[in-house]
Formats: sequence, C-alpha cells, structure tokens
Amino acid sequence: MAIWTPVFTGFMHDYLSARQRIADKNKIGINQDQQNGLHVGDVIQAAMQIDMQIGMVLFKEGSCLDIGTPEDMMKAVKTQIW
Repeated sequence: MAIWTPVFTGFMHDYLSARQRIADKNKIGINQDQQNGLHVGDVIQAAMQIDMQIGMVLFKEGSCLDIGTPEDMMKAVKTQIW
C-alpha cells in the first residue's frame, strides 16, 4: 500500500513522462512484449535516489483497510475500524 502527497504525485508525473519520452525514441522496431513494465516501487526507488523523504508504517499486529473502493468503504463504516 502506498499513500503519497502532491509533491510525490508531481515527481511521479515528471518521472513517468521523461521515461515515456525516452521509450518513444527507443522503441522503433521493438515488439511491445519486449518492453519491461514499471511498478510503483520503481518510482519510489527513483524518488529515494533524489533524497525525497519516504516514510513507512509497519503493522506488526494489526491491519490496514484500503477505503479506495465503495465496497471497502462500506466495510469500514460497518466495522468502525477507526
């Protein structure tokens, strides 16, 4: 799970745009299946390389419920997990 600020959103936008421009220049004659996928962890690693502040929370004995979907939001409301 990842939660980020508008600063990281801006970084991610710029990072992905730059990678896309490079890929567009280099993919002439390359099969789509030969291109490597990119994961959010790759973007976080890139942010760490420029010393962007990254934090984490470890849930040793608990859990986290992502309320980004209507179903999970209803589950959170029904169980009152907060």
